[in-house]
Amino acid sequence: LTLTIGETLSFNNGIYWELGGRRVGSGLLPPQVGETTDYLVVWALTQATGDFETVTIESSLPPGVSFVSETDVQEGSLDFFSDSKNLKWVINNFDKSILPTTASFVIRLEPGEKDRGQAMTLLNPTTVTAKNLEEVIVRSKLLKTSDVISSKSEPIGIVE
Repeated sequence: LTLTIGETLSFNNGIYWELGGRRVGSGLLPPQVGETTDYLVVWALTQATGDFETVTIESSLPPGVSFVSETDVQEGSLDFFSDSKNLKWVINNFDKSILPTTASFVIRLEPGEKDRGQAMTLLNPTTVTAKNLEEVIVRSKLLKTSDVISSKSEPIGIVE
């Protein structure tokens, strides 16, 4: 999913099981009831023509999904708040950042019996806030198991 804020900031939001021909997830694909599947989430700020001081990207994890670990944060800091299941990537002094820049982390899905036969939400809507003299806020759609990127040709998003 790519979001462009005006003509000034581009943000990509992706969930991967395979990336660039290399497996980055683990567990079963498609996900299965009672089993865990790990996915790599990559947030990327790819270009900016605006002069922003601070950029904040936030989302939360839905029920059945847990945060495993941060894997790489090139600029700023990524925080996970376990009590609220919120994720927050903050880049201060964004105008000094070298783009593209990414933050990546691993999430774990463990479907229950009620999830069988459907696509599950992996990441709730993501909000990008860019601040300088003005504040620009854009919200992206939620990402489901059916949005996961993999080289497999068969359906991978419906829980078995």
